[in-house]
Amino acid sequence: MKALLSDFYTEYIRPVFDLPKTMQIFAIFLLLIVFCSFRINEQSDREQTTQAVKGILRSEYRNANSYALSKALADLEALHILRCTTLVETGSNERVFYDTSRNRACWKTGVGRRFFEMNTEFSAINGLNYRLAFQAQRVWSTTALELLIHLFVGVVVVVYARHWRFQTLNSDLRLKVLALEKDMAIDNAKQIKHDVAAPIGALRMMIQTLRNVDPEVKSVLNRALHRAEDIFSQLIPGSTSPVELLTSESLTLCLEEVISEKRLQWSEDCKLISSSQRFSGRVYANANELKRIVSNILNNSFESLFSERREISLRVEADPMSVTLRIKDSGIGMTPEVLRRIGQKGFSSGKNGHPTAGQGLGVSNAISVLRTWGGDLRFESQVGQGSEAIIRLNLS
Repeated sequence: MKALLSDFYTEYIRPVFDLPKTMQIFAIFLLLIVFCSFRINEQSDREQTTQAVKGILRSEYRNANSYALSKALADLEALHILRCTTLVETGSNERVFYDTSRNRACWKTGVGRRFFEMNTEFSAINGLNYRLAFQAQRVWSTTALELLIHLFVGVVVVVYARHWRFQTLNSDLRLKVLALEKDMAIDNAKQIKHDVAAPIGALRMMIQTLRNVDPEVKSVLNRALHRAEDIFSQLIPGSTSPVELLTSESLTLCLEEVISEKRLQWSEDCKLISSSQRFSGRVYANANELKRIVSNILNNSFESLFSERREISLRVEADPMSVTLRIKDSGIGMTPEVLRRIGQKGFSSGKNGHPTAGQGLGVSNAISVLRTWGGDLRFESQVGQGSEAIIRLNLS
């Protein structure tokens, strides 16, 4: 039995005490409103009953007919209108004419008598004064209704408390899972960075030992390795974010580095046209992140090239406050539905089966980063006529 009560307290009572103070106060306030509304209604009924009894007994007490008063009271009790009635003549000698207040069912003392007993006084023509005390018959349907309402409010409070506790536990559990996943991601990122350090170092040494290789090609390879190292460094949670490293960068230098890398990578598969050399301004950005965004968009454009005219162009347009980079391809284009969904995390289209196709994260991350810089990324496209990515950046 003790274990059962303990379980009941833990499951149904304890959650109520765990609710925020404001919710507990609201629940108590609601119960008080219900209690007070019934008490006010009960007080009104008592006053109406008292006036009705005085009206019924008017002729008897005005004529000072004690016998008739006693008989009338007995008749009212027989009809279950009154109970526990006392009729007393007030004055120097208090005489009791009628008294049924000693019955077992009557409230004799305490709170019950204070709540349920009604008192009234009246005077006869001959100067005699009477005091009448009685308890009205209890309307049990009203009492049952009050109890049901209190029970309903209590059940609602308990159900809400259990729901709130369940949501709180779920929230705490989700936070613990996220913390665990973050720790695992940090460990994995550190392991990946450690694992790729050796092959990147080996590639850098091999590049230095190459003979009869165009110095520009070696420079592109070195820059690509350096960018790879920066990307792996940013994989570790807690490292400096692209927003924190926001500086004034040369857009032309960033683009030329990426374009050189892509021309070397796609030398025979795609024609890459750029007019970025004509722009000499600087933008607010993080150089490494900007290169990664442009590289990702160029990769997406390359992956959409299934026609004979395999061409990607970059064009820079400047105005007094911002600069716009347009990357246009001659690929298969996008339908309005795909254009509407592009940028959603995990959504990818138009490059099914391509060996370098991703999982739709690059564009989503690019939009998020560019917006934190005060810029933007949007797309225009028509099926069969290619697509155009439009990057807007603020001038520094």
